[in-house]
Amino acid sequence: MAQPLQVDEKLLGLLGLARRSGHLLLGLEHLQKGMRRCHVVRIFADPTLADRTRRELERMEQTHRGCRLFWIDNYDRIADLLRKPGVRMVSVTDPGFLKGLDGWLDRESKD
Repeated sequence: MAQPLQVDEKLLGLLGLARRSGHLLLGLEHLQKGMRRCHVVRIFADPTLADRTRRELERMEQTHRGCRLFWIDNYDRIADLLRKPGVRMVSVTDPGFLKGLDGWLDRESKD
């Protein structure tokens, strides 16, 4: 598992905007349906997920060329934003939001 990232206000803003516009997928089932329609996806997940779920997400990242998985150390901030404490993983497939998220991820990886 890669080094977990930290959520900041920029990421929360992008995810909140994606949710309000209907482009944020919540949970594994919606992710699987979304990946059938779109092959480019960014997944943000809680590293405390069950082993089976973590392996499933890692397998998706390896088998789908456009899929990138990121473990979020302070995922509770995302759950608070969503007001859904049981949701431990979100994903985005919209190209416009992916561009913004990739910009954020590039800056994070340089720090």
